[in-house]
Amino acid sequence: MKFRLTRKNYPLIIISILGIVLIAYTTSRAFLLSLTHDESFTYLWYVHESFMQIISMHIPKANNHILNSIAIKFLTWIFPANEFVVRLPNLIAHIAYIVFSILILKKYRNPVLIIGGFILLNFNPYMLEFFSLARGYGISLALLTGSVYFFLQFIEKEKQQFIYFPFILGALSAISNLIYIHFYLALLITYNIIKINNILSFRCFKERLSSFFRINIPSIIVTTTLALIVFEPIRKLSKYNELYGHGNISFYQDTIITFINSSKYTQDYGSFTAEKISYLLLGLIMILIITALFDLFKKKFLIRDSKLSIFLCLLLLPVLSIIMQHQILGSEYPSIRLTLFFVPLLGFSIIAFYIHYKNRVIKYFSLFIISLLAFLLAFHTLNSMQFKYASEWKYDADTKEMTNILKNEVLKNCPGKQVKLGINWIFEPTINFYRITKDYDWLQQVTRDGLTGDYDYYYILKENLPEIKNVEILKEFKTSNTLLLKKVEK
Repeated sequence: MKFRLTRKNYPLIIISILGIVLIAYTTSRAFLLSLTHDESFTYLWYVHESFMQIISMHIPKANNHILNSIAIKFLTWIFPANEFVVRLPNLIAHIAYIVFSILILKKYRNPVLIIGGFILLNFNPYMLEFFSLARGYGISLALLTGSVYFFLQFIEKEKQQFIYFPFILGALSAISNLIYIHFYLALLITYNIIKINNILSFRCFKERLSSFFRINIPSIIVTTTLALIVFEPIRKLSKYNELYGHGNISFYQDTIITFINSSKYTQDYGSFTAEKISYLLLGLIMILIITALFDLFKKKFLIRDSKLSIFLCLLLLPVLSIIMQHQILGSEYPSIRLTLFFVPLLGFSIIAFYIHYKNRVIKYFSLFIISLLAFLLAFHTLNSMQFKYASEWKYDADTKEMTNILKNEVLKNCPGKQVKLGINWIFEPTINFYRITKDYDWLQQVTRDGLTGDYDYYYILKENLPEIKNVEILKEFKTSNTLLLKKVEK
């Protein structure tokens, strides 16, 4: 059968090519970037635990993203541990995220909506970073997007058996990263809002109650299983104050502003500050809410017939649950990387602005918004692409290169000797990762004891140089602003 390029399939070809480019980008970063502090910590502390110890949070640290730790453990059973192998689960997650994005968009006809929508969902340099790192965020994002895809399948095909898939994937996203429990709760509530008419169609309270439980059999099964799995991790993390979100001021300041600043990805656009962007973002969300309310009114508040209302529920209900959790339990507001799940949820809401509206004014206005945002995001992402460092762990950008230089130095000048390396504590996990995985028996285990011991070499932040005497600089690393030093005799 011959393939023909038609008006119908060329948008899908374009977004498929864009997806391949993005996967090539994250794969290249997974190969090239030095491992970071948090990735190395996961490998050193959790990968060698048993599966049950990983799941039960035997070592109660927020660093343990359960599915990520299990996936790395499985892969390092099969392959030698290196940067690419430990990052492979999130690269696979990136492929899944892109595939689900395409599956959701391909049913629509407008090429601007398809291409612009794909860019809204995928072109965020900060989010892309986590698809190339050995953390749980990329896995959670892929599972969330898969959950949304199957939820739409359930709504459109009206087949009750489809509802198991969104709940299972939503629960797995929460297991991968506990902050996604807020998304799972939003999914659960939205599902019941959609089903409320079925329940209220019965006059008798007993019949309504029976209908509620019958409709919720899938959600009860999955939610109970999820609760059994995450109860112990949450209990331990809470006990040891590891359930932190880094925000105590307000949802606006801690979550929205850090979400925007993180998405800016170190780019400086002058007077176009995070605060100004936040006003535009909040204004856009208000337009979406008002439009959804008008749409619901016309559709007699049948939410299943309003995609925009459904996506706004999935976007705004997590906001409400986060604020309530802070007010009732005193939990910290999520910030920086904990806000990543808003990228697809916000993107879906903006895309839904266009869908199913007959009014030409709304259609053209929504397409203009999508096109403008897509252009800005594409420009910003292309402008932000780099293969040197992970933005939150820039200090580890040169750690891998440093260990190679130190290896050559030691083997050349003091073969057979086991040397001691003094470091800033932040470098400890990554250096030990390379020491273990590359069998550097010439290097003693590095510790977090500081820089005051008797060391042969030092790897430090440049700002700490005045603290160390009788050393010579072997190498200065510009990206990480670090120094490799050698002790010299007086």
